[in-house]
Amino acid sequence: VCKAVPDGGTPAENPALAQVLNKPQYQGFGVSFREIGGQSASINSNRTFPIASLYKLFLAKWVYEQDIDLSQKIPLWNVQSNLVENGQDGVGFLYQNNSPREGQLVSISECIQKMIVYSDNVCGSSLLRWAKDNKRYTGPGGLDEYSANSIGDLLSSIKDISGVYNLMREQYHDKKIPAGVPTGAEIANKTGELHESNYSHDAAIIKYNGKTYILVVMTSRDPDISSTNQTIQQLTRELFSALK
Repeated sequence: VCKAVPDGGTPAENPALAQVLNKPQYQGFGVSFREIGGQSASINSNRTFPIASLYKLFLAKWVYEQDIDLSQKIPLWNVQSNLVENGQDGVGFLYQNNSPREGQLVSISECIQKMIVYSDNVCGSSLLRWAKDNKRYTGPGGLDEYSANSIGDLLSSIKDISGVYNLMREQYHDKKIPAGVPTGAEIANKTGELHESNYSHDAAIIKYNGKTYILVVMTSRDPDISSTNQTIQQLTRELFSALK
């Protein structure tokens, strides 16, 4: 269902947005697109997908809300396996000149920066394990399933948490939604990918023409082929062109 929802009003069809999301190339996607206080559009937005590295957004939000000392150090865990995943994600360079050791202590602030900006799996998995073991964190991991609507709700709260939002603005992975937004837009995003099982997602907060938008695109497409990124770029471009 694709609808435009005026602020405080009853849902009304937006034919242009609906036409975009009903195109054959976007079928099977989970998409939630909303203007804060304005129109919205969605398709398969309650369908769940493994969230992959989008779990790092839940974790970062939780850390900032807990008022945890960011200078506190945590041990790195499962280092070698996560370095392999970093290579798959195109960020193998992160530790080229300083190979991390199992159990090495790293500050929470450094880990949050790496796991949000670069989607570093060494820091992401280590911080997740520490939070669950020491702080009774109950948030998701990468194989847990959430919908585009649920991730959109998460972003709606993150937009007001400057520590997380500002890191998302520095995002290294910018080949999906960021490559399709209008010129002049301010974008803060986080990607998620599972390479062996073929999931490719992007979740973004976009500020444009004085308005704030949330766009979440979740797909069961191969993240390692360029056409996946290009299709998400094109969807983004068409949605913004269709806005009233």
